[in-house]
Amino acid sequence: MKKVILLTLLTALACKKPIEKKYNNRSEFSDLTEINKKLTDYDSKVLRWQLSFIKSKSTNINKTYNEILLEGRKRWNDTLKKRDEIRKEEEEQIKKEKEKLRKKQIEPICNIKWGIYYNKPLHIKLNPKLPNKYKKIEKSIFSSNPKKNWMSFSENGFCEIKLEEERNRSLEKWELKDSIIIVYKFGGFIKKEPLFYLKIKKLNKNNFNVIKHIEGETISFLNEIKMKKMKK
Repeated sequence: MKKVILLTLLTALACKKPIEKKYNNRSEFSDLTEINKKLTDYDSKVLRWQLSFIKSKSTNINKTYNEILLEGRKRWNDTLKKRDEIRKEEEEQIKKEKEKLRKKQIEPICNIKWGIYYNKPLHIKLNPKLPNKYKKIEKSIFSSNPKKNWMSFSENGFCEIKLEEERNRSLEKWELKDSIIIVYKFGGFIKKEPLFYLKIKKLNKNNFNVIKHIEGETISFLNEIKMKKMKK
């Protein structure tokens, strides 16, 4: 009877999967060699990673390789989850910082009615040798009525434009990129091709000077525009 029991135990041990064996420091190399034959590359790496972690904490490891693998999977998943949380927090922080910077950049422009008092095409140039009295002609030729020609930018991305030759004011979309204001035709909430660009040349509490650039299919236009703060 004893022989039968012993034979049964030996048979059970022989049929036992390598991964179900208890960890043994002396047979670690041969055990892992056998175990890795049945594991995916991912699980093999996780098992070695977790085993290395446990060995760094204690020399007394009373666990099966399967238990070590399951613990490793959980710890790795927790690590990935933590990394994802940190990444999302960093992305959110970057987003907040960008929005803070954007508001700081557009603050001097927004919520002000900028009256256009000077609008000159850049392809027109006066002879610099002309006496000063003739240079006054330039101001009269390119002067503009700021009460009838103006722009107003809001923080929510909308831009109001009123030009004397047009009966109604227009509502467009805008954004600021590297000291250049890009104005888009407003058609719902989908941004389309830019209407024009405004390169900022001077900006303070009372003055706002830009170079207006309109890019057409066959020709482009550049205008020097000077604006001033208008009373609401």
